[in-house]
Amino acid sequence: MLEPLVRVDRASLHFGSAGDTVRAVNDVSCVVRAGDRIAITGPSGSGKSCLLSLMAGLETPTLGTVKWPATGSPQPLRPRHIAMAFQTQTLLPALTVYENVEIPLLILCDNQDAESRIHNLLRIFDLDHLADRLPEELSGGQAQRVGLARALVTNPGLVLADEPTGQLDQSTGQTAIDSVLAYLHGSSSALVIATHDLAVARRMQTNWRMSFGHLNSSPAEATL
Repeated sequence: MLEPLVRVDRASLHFGSAGDTVRAVNDVSCVVRAGDRIAITGPSGSGKSCLLSLMAGLETPTLGTVKWPATGSPQPLRPRHIAMAFQTQTLLPALTVYENVEIPLLILCDNQDAESRIHNLLRIFDLDHLADRLPEELSGGQAQRVGLARALVTNPGLVLADEPTGQLDQSTGQTAIDSVLAYLHGSSSALVIATHDLAVARRMQTNWRMSFGHLNSSPAEATL
């Protein structure tokens, strides 16, 4: 069996001082393997986004461990091995849509088929006519789709998406998820989505649910 892409072992993430501690993630254990399609559901403030940040190596656990066995070290995680599409708008305001999607490839000095990859993703997410627009000229939903395209452009082993349809209507949201799944079809890349949208969650092979920082169901059993 291949090494897990990420292994979370009894990890907790706390913020604040001892007298006023926010326990965002509490004693969570889970594993993500190549090819997984996982949705994490739960109410706002339940810890979904914080768990994704731990998986991405953006946060260090207060207790427990997060490891990336298939990678070996956290240093080279992003953007080659792990990519994250954020809930909030993270596009660079001075760059066009095309240039925002291109950034991870520039970081990696990856010029092989870069232009065709970028244009293919812009087409898939119905953004090709917006390639020269600046972020301020986009709607919230369009910006969110640019973020998804940017997350996929390096063909990472693990894609983490935080509320990727949060600013999209139901139909457009389903189309965006269609696009993500179609792009990843046939690849070994894993996809983990934090979402409030049960229609999106049902598209995934496995569902986990968080509440008050806890992963309530055993990840091995929490399937639809």
